[in-house]
Amino acid sequence: MSGQILIVENSAAHRVILRALLDAARLSVVGLASLADAAKSLKDCPPDIVFLDTTSDTKGAVAFLRKLKASRKAHRPDVVAIIDDDPAQRIAALQAGAVDVMTRGGDEHLLLARVRRILRQREELADIETPLESMMPFGFAEPNVAVMRKARVVVLSARQRLMMPAMLDQISKQPQQYEMHQLTVNFPTANDDPPADLIVIDGYADPHSTTSPAHILRMMSELRSRSKLRHARQMIIVPPNSPDFAALTLDMGADDLVTDNIRSDELAHRIQYLIEQKQKQDTSRAHMQTGLEAAVRDPLTGLFNRRHAMPHLDALLAKATTQHQGFALLMVDIDHFKSVNDTHGHPVGDEILISVAERLRNGVRTDDMVARIGGEEFLIALSDTSGDPALAMAERLRGAISDLPFDVSLTGIGAPVEFNVTVSIGVAICDPPSAATRATVATLLKDADEALYLSKSQGRNTVSLAPV
Repeated sequence: MSGQILIVENSAAHRVILRALLDAARLSVVGLASLADAAKSLKDCPPDIVFLDTTSDTKGAVAFLRKLKASRKAHRPDVVAIIDDDPAQRIAALQAGAVDVMTRGGDEHLLLARVRRILRQREELADIETPLESMMPFGFAEPNVAVMRKARVVVLSARQRLMMPAMLDQISKQPQQYEMHQLTVNFPTANDDPPADLIVIDGYADPHSTTSPAHILRMMSELRSRSKLRHARQMIIVPPNSPDFAALTLDMGADDLVTDNIRSDELAHRIQYLIEQKQKQDTSRAHMQTGLEAAVRDPLTGLFNRRHAMPHLDALLAKATTQHQGFALLMVDIDHFKSVNDTHGHPVGDEILISVAERLRNGVRTDDMVARIGGEEFLIALSDTSGDPALAMAERLRGAISDLPFDVSLTGIGAPVEFNVTVSIGVAICDPPSAATRATVATLLKDADEALYLSKSQGRNTVSLAPV
């Protein structure tokens, strides 16, 4: 386990004890006595986790937490507040910005499991945020702003209405947000949309229950394995005086632990925190996916661009070599397109490009690739296709463009104007024998381009096949 830890503890004895425990876990630890020293250390070398004593100077510690929570720095540490065994102090620290609380003298194995859980969550967040930050300068992603939607909280319990009062209180206050089911991974709404934001698993076992620690751990693992629920946060209700089980659930991926005696206000805070973190990461994933799509898509037509097309052709060539599946390349060029732009302007040319792209995309199979690789030039890769089917497909695409005029809006004219558009197509075939001996992506593209030139020289609006 690796991580940078800062201990801010007024008591030298307690500071030494905690540091010895964390040092033994091979963590990099710095111990300080005052909030002023801690503030300076955060500027010089921000850690991953801060253990903050809130008992010696409660007012100053709460102000420290609030200032840290309001910070917009990219590398902001997570804070575990060291408190007295006081419910009011617990909720005050959490609301001020602590991600967890602890009392002195607790179970060492559970404390280390909590540290591992925090470090794991930070790594998961960094895996999403770091690519986003690197993409933003290139315009691939906007700054991440999480938009909260109505949350779904699923409670799985063998106790149902006899479970802990704090949870029943939350359900009664927000019945539209909560749903309660029996303790099973196959609960009725498991596949509903939107997926659950938080799954609360009741690990409490009375003498008459079949619930066991092993059963809870298996449930956690199986729920994580399901694509719909992979990103749902998991909160486990653990029995009292069971630190080993609690530590194991954290190491198995639990995002938080609570016990039956938790206060309703603390439970509400913990649930809301998990929901916000989950939905924030959902938003980040959506931004990253949008950025990745933008990186490989032509912004005008929505087709793939050259950045996507070249690796795709490499993959097709490798498949032709290893799996003996041939493929075909179609180089498509709009005839006399320059005269359209010169005569009617680029807005009209753009409309034609968009319409041609749509007809090409609709004319091929779902596993074929259509890309715009130049101004009016398109590349189509037909997977698992030989010569005659490729020529037939090229003829269908040529006819799809030429046989039906394009309706285009012209400035100053109310009704759309019909444009007759044609394309020339060059076809190159890569069969398994040639893939294994002489074909490369570069030679195939050259062959398709020469076949396209042949179509142009023969009067356009025609299809030509490159010599094999």
